[in-house]
Amino acid sequence: MFNFFDMKPGMLLITLLINCFFAFSQTSNDPLGHRNIIDQASRNILYTYQFEDVKGSPFLSDNWQPGILIYKNHSVFKNVKLKFDIKANEFIFNRNDSSFQLDANVTEVRLYPKQGDSLIFKNGYGFDKSLKPTKYLQVLAEGKITFLKFIKKDIEEYNEYGDATKYKRFIDMYDYYIVKDSKTEDIHLSKKTLQTLLADKWDKISDYLSQYKLSGKDEKSFIAAIRYYNSSGAF
Repeated sequence: MFNFFDMKPGMLLITLLINCFFAFSQTSNDPLGHRNIIDQASRNILYTYQFEDVKGSPFLSDNWQPGILIYKNHSVFKNVKLKFDIKANEFIFNRNDSSFQLDANVTEVRLYPKQGDSLIFKNGYGFDKSLKPTKYLQVLAEGKITFLKFIKKDIEEYNEYGDATKYKRFIDMYDYYIVKDSKTEDIHLSKKTLQTLLADKWDKISDYLSQYKLSGKDEKSFIAAIRYYNSSGAF
């Protein structure tokens, strides 16, 4: 019968080291087939970078940014170092110089890339067959009308001039959505779309856009117009 106390000191030390290693981390398969290392102390999944051969970055910013996490139970965690992996549509956080994936109970993330500036991301919408409730969308305006942006990164192949080798690079893609009267629709940014959306207050909105020299055709115009519409200034 095996007796732990009969082991020689050298073999005992090796056994203890091996056990400690496996107590700290194990692996699990995610739906994409990647191997994820799990920190057994916190049960957080260690983040692994997957795109060494792709030019560009999958992140919103390569720098760690301060942020706030809001959970389903309304718990709030402040001063968290965060990055947003757009390609995977997941946030990662920094702890002791290691990167971990956020758990599924986070419903809102607020990033503060610079003083006085903030970016808000929420999940739980799931109003499109291709857009699951777990996906994070950027909230550009919120109120009677909510304006959402789904940021995506795709990978395309390309050739350098005079070089037959195929390379890969990230390209940015965006989808926009409007939530109004509990109904959601995807939209194309144009002045006609904006006018239709804000038809009941368009005279005031049009004057507002002209005052600030906004075209009404781009993201900046939509944000300004919808926020103004949601405020008392449009009534």
